[in-house]
Amino acid sequence: MQVVTVDEQTTRVPKMRDAIAIAVALLATGSNTPATVEVACLRPSASFWESRAVLIDMLIEQGMPIRGSADDSYWIWIDGFGNGLLTIGEFELWFYERLPAWQ
Repeated sequence: MQVVTVDEQTTRVPKMRDAIAIAVALLATGSNTPATVEVACLRPSASFWESRAVLIDMLIEQGMPIRGSADDSYWIWIDGFGNGLLTIGEFELWFYERLPAWQ
């Protein structure tokens, strides 16, 4: 994975470019679901954080199995962080929002 540094933030551009390329290839084969069209139109510099909902929608529309459900996104977030699609700050925000408060 190539990492591009932009304004002191690390952006994983190739990963989003891969997702966009897959969406474009799907469109070329006639599989033009609404989320696939949206992913094909994303900026290559878009982050997973900005695009996560539409990426997940595209996978669901294309019949791809994903772990978890709309109510249980734990594995989606873990996979995103583990595969370098989320920064530690993005993952930390999601994680701390779900920690129960101390009684």
